[in-house]
Parts: sequence; C-alpha cells; structure tokens
Amino acid sequence: MAGSPQLKKHVGERFGHLRIIRYSHVNKSGTRAHGHWECRCDCKGRTIVGYPALHDGRVKTCGSSCRFRYHRQFPADHVGERFGQLVITGRSKVNQSGNVRRCFWKCLCDCGQKTIVSYMALRAGVQSCGCLRKARGQDRSLKQRRGARKRRANHVGERYGLLTITKRAPGSCHWYVRCDCGTRGKIICYNLLARRTPTRSCGCLHHRSGPEHPRYKFGTLGINRVEYRTYRSMMQRCHGKNAHLNERYGGRGITVCDEWRDKENGFLNFLAAMGKRPDGMSIDRINVEAGYSPSNCRWADKSTQANNRRCSYTEEELDQLRAQAEADRAKEQELNPF
Repeated sequence: MAGSPQLKKHVGERFGHLRIIRYSHVNKSGTRAHGHWECRCDCKGRTIVGYPALHDGRVKTCGSSCRFRYHRQFPADHVGERFGQLVITGRSKVNQSGNVRRCFWKCLCDCGQKTIVSYMALRAGVQSCGCLRKARGQDRSLKQRRGARKRRANHVGERYGLLTITKRAPGSCHWYVRCDCGTRGKIICYNLLARRTPTRSCGCLHHRSGPEHPRYKFGTLGINRVEYRTYRSMMQRCHGKNAHLNERYGGRGITVCDEWRDKENGFLNFLAAMGKRPDGMSIDRINVEAGYSPSNCRWADKSTQANNRRCSYTEEELDQLRAQAEADRAKEQELNPF
C-alpha cells in the first residue's frame, strides 16, 4: 500500500507557493482522513491540505504566518508615504508591543517621536504618534475649565427658596448661603438644583405651619390638599386645552374668574371665598351657564348636584340662565374694565 501509485501521483505538483511532497493519512488537526497531502511552502514551512482545496485555489500558502500571504497586498514600496503627521521610514518585523508581526511599519512623527503602526491602521485614519489626541484633550479640558469657571461665577446672588448664594466656598461646587432667618452656612450646589427634594432653607422651614409656610398656598403640606385638588381640577376643566372635560366647560365658554386665576394668590383667594370643603361635598355652580366665581359657587352634595344639571332644565329655563350669565359678565366688565 505504501508503494501504491495512487499515493504518489500528485507528488511534486505545485499550487501557488505550495509543493506536494507526500501523501498524508491524517488532516491538519491530526484526525485520520483521506485525500490530504503534506506540502512544503516557499517560506520553508509545512502544512497538510486537502487536494480539492489545492486544486480550487483556496489554499496557496502554509498559513497566516507565511510571509507570502500578504506579499501582493502590501508590497514593500510604502517608504516615504505620509499619513497626517506620520512619515513611513521602513518596514518593522515587530509591532509596538514587541511581538513578531508582519505588515508593520516604522514611522516618524512631525513632533520627533518614532512609532510602529500597521499599514491598515494608517489607511484607517491614524495620523500621529498620539500627540494630536493629547493636544485636543488639553484644549477640550481648558475649554471645560473656562466654561465651568464662567458658570460658577453666575451662581453668586441667585436665590433658591429662602436661601441666597453669597460667595463660593472652598471645594468643588460648594457655596456659602444666607437664609432669610439670618442663618449662614455652606451647601453643595447639587442640593439646590435637585429636581425632587431641593434644599430651600437652613431647616427653619420645617418649623413653620399654616399660611406662613411658602408651600401652604399650593396645598402640598396636607393641610389644604383636598381643596387644592378641587381648585386644580376646576382650572384644568376650564383653561386646559387637553383636559378630559374641556369641551363641556372651557369649550363652551365656562371660565374661572380673574380673582381665582391669579398666579400668586389664586388658590388663597379661592380658599378664602369657599372655605374648607365639607365631607361628602364638592364644588357646584349655582347657574350652570355661568363660570366659576365667588358669587356663583358653593359646596353641594351629590343629590343637589344631580338636580342642578343642564338636562334638569327646559330650553326656556336654560335661555334665562344664559341671559343672566351674560348680564353678570357685562356688569363685571363695567366694574373691572381692565
């Protein structure tokens, strides 16, 4: 079997840089297989390849470490080429880490530094030994420091609740503040700018209650939360374009009086006119065709409100209510022309 002509018929044939020297009973992994041949490469390396791969031209060298693998792709004529600030001075047998690699080139940067870069990296966009990136980073950090210095100076004199920033304190983003009660201290800027629970006093705000508390008029302390919820629902129905029931209220001319729409004291005026909401009651308009005002609103139970709906009146009664509402609006405009 060893001298069979079938095992010698391809010996000496050449495919690319490979020349068949003998038949192999195993493949490259060492597993027993048929149709594989041991080949010798022009770089003096050896490999085992299947004959179909040789015949089809898929394998022409002994592997990735063969010096002929990238010979056509990277000819040795790149010396003198310039890529950004790098100029190729010669071929290198090792990479930047000292490992043996092919297709690496010695380059000289305009800053005088020498480096080793692969030709693929040069074509991909490497333009310096790293000095350009350092320079850009220094410029960016300088701009950031200048911008941060400029932003820090703008906080002096700003007011957050009862606190006023007086000057900058030692440390990153620390400031000296003065409270309206006279207390002075130091605080981090983040605590003043926090979205959910920002700092608004030196601590004296927690000891206040009733109308003296800054958040009393917004009903967020639990004292007037029920009345404030009624007030907000009324404002959304009449003046919120995307409200659920806007077409039944603001869409047909039902509005809130100017006294209750005041941005600063609107809720306090509403609370002073209506008082605390009794249990089991809600706000009701006496004239269903008129808007919300102290003279036209009351606290009423469910049965009273059910009997005071537009469907509870005839068309003639609704016309009278509309006429009365128009007369009240005209009278109010005469009293408050502006």
